[in-house]
Amino acid sequence: DGSDTASASDTALADTAAAAVDIADTADTDTGAADTDTGAADIEVVDTAPADSASADGAADTAGTDTAADTATGVSGTYAVGGTERGWDAAAYFRGNVYAALYSGVLDAFSVTLELPEACDVDFYVHVRDGAEGSWSVAWSGTVSAPAGLSTIRSGAIGLAFEAGYHYGLGVGWTCEATYYGESGSWYGSDAGIGSFYQNYWDNSYGGYDAGFTPDNLGTDSTAYDQVIEVSF
Repeated sequence: DGSDTASASDTALADTAAAAVDIADTADTDTGAADTDTGAADIEVVDTAPADSASADGAADTAGTDTAADTATGVSGTYAVGGTERGWDAAAYFRGNVYAALYSGVLDAFSVTLELPEACDVDFYVHVRDGAEGSWSVAWSGTVSAPAGLSTIRSGAIGLAFEAGYHYGLGVGWTCEATYYGESGSWYGSDAGIGSFYQNYWDNSYGGYDAGFTPDNLGTDSTAYDQVIEVSF
């Protein structure tokens, strides 16, 4: 899927609209990195970007769509990154995207698309590091109870202030079986509201919600996992 170290079977996406699922702020994070899945079929974002550490998730082909105008000065809005071009099935995974903040603002919420064979808890995380060489720490986390089926799962209100110059990772983790989505292409530098897309990040051994969880792996700048990001300035 663009982040794992083992092979994954692609799953074709049905052309069905995802049902929006909003949840409480008591929730928490696909290991977004270029991978070569380790054995599960994997599941609602060029200059100096780092190379994939080994995985098969894939990467996105088209630039992210945003619904706000020019974000160079910080424009409130909703920004779509990645997409649902490809899907991978896996259990106990974390997938997410890393963004380089170019200005300061507020992260209101973010959503991902997942397909779940049965209801499952999905943990949302926001990580922060001081530039590319910094270490991750958890800035916010929460858990959402997601329904069975294909749906857009929203973090609930986050309200986290972000600062120019820092890197922010947005991702989700789950322990059940799930299909997660992403696309590959020229994503590096794409506007995502919170900043520009830098790379994906991931973990293939997610053990469940942990307020201090940080993923082990950084992925490529060419695969973006599906996310919709809400920001305000």
